[in-house]
Order: sequence, then C-alpha cells, then structure tokens
Amino acid sequence: PPPPYKSTLKSQTSQFTQQTLESNANFHFPSEGMDMLYLAENKHFWHIARREFIYQEISRILVSLYPQDNGKSIKILDVGAGTGSVTRHFLSQGFNNIALGEIHPQGLEYAKTYGIKDLYCMDLLDVPFANEFDCIFAFDVLEHIDDDLVALKNMKSMLKNNTKSLLALSVPAHKWLWNAHDVSVHHKRRYTKKGACRSYAAKWL
Repeated sequence: PPPPYKSTLKSQTSQFTQQTLESNANFHFPSEGMDMLYLAENKHFWHIARREFIYQEISRILVSLYPQDNGKSIKILDVGAGTGSVTRHFLSQGFNNIALGEIHPQGLEYAKTYGIKDLYCMDLLDVPFANEFDCIFAFDVLEHIDDDLVALKNMKSMLKNNTKSLLALSVPAHKWLWNAHDVSVHHKRRYTKKGACRSYAAKWL
C-alpha cells in the first residue's frame, strides 16, 4: 500500500499561500487520484507503456540536441509530475539533473519513496523560477488547468533562453472521446493536434 500521507514540504510558489495552493491542487486533480496513481503506475500496462514511450521519444530528441552526452546532464523540470513515475524512469536511465514539480504535496511525498530528492510544490499559474531549465516535461498536465495558455507562458519563462531549450508535453486527444474519466480527474478540455499547435505557437511566439 502507499505510505501514509504526511506533508513536510513547503510551497516553492512565490505568491500563493499554502491554503490557496492546496485548494487549487484539488481543483486541478482529485487528491485521492494520487493514491490510485501510486498503486497502479508500476503494475498497469498503460502506465508502463506510457512511461517507456515518453522515454524513447524524448531521448531521441535529446540525443540530436546534445550529442556529447545524449542530454543526460541537462537541467530538467518534470512539472505536474504526480508521484514521479516518469522522473524516476529517466533517473534510472542515467539522467542526473531532474527536478520534480507538483501542486499536490501528497504526490511529492510519494515521489520521495522513489528516491527523488529535488522536489518543488508549485503551481504553474505562479511559477518560482525564471530562465532556469534546459528542458521542461509537462505530460498530461495542461488539460487540468483552466488557463492553459498562461501555464504555457510560465513554462516558457522557466526555460533558458537558447536554441536548445525544449518543452516536451502531452495532452489528451479529441473532444469526441470525452467521457466520465475526464470528469472524474478534473479535465477542462481535450485537444486536436492542429488546434493545440496553433494556440500554443501563438502564445510561444
């Protein structure tokens, strides 16, 4: 079973109070979902396949950007990372400079059990970093945020201003696939590739 939840982490978000942060956390994603993630992510085929797919695709891009060490020493932030399953997988493959950001303190407590040490309790609508990271991961995160374009802008502000900076993200596809699960995990929308690229490119540029 998962360890008992006991938050010992302080918010790294600059303006939100801890009470506001926790309220926003439950608005974006149900706290009990962290328990389910922790129990399922190392056993359920979907989580295992998702984690490996992400690793293979991101590694392929990083090898081309950083051929000297395949990107394994660049500074990465995995934001909205839940209990840290993806972060842990990258660390197990030799990546050595990954921080984990999550709005749920409970998720960070679970991430501790994976041995992840660089942990930040943070909200993407009020980020505590600027010009800090070479790469940001945001896998299945933006659909939980009402103003996803502000979150995207804030992620851009946390990336170093250079030609190798990378934002790697995933979002759920197609409104016609909307179902009860979307409601239960507090999704705000689903996306099309064309629509997402158009909206995000406008904000990015």
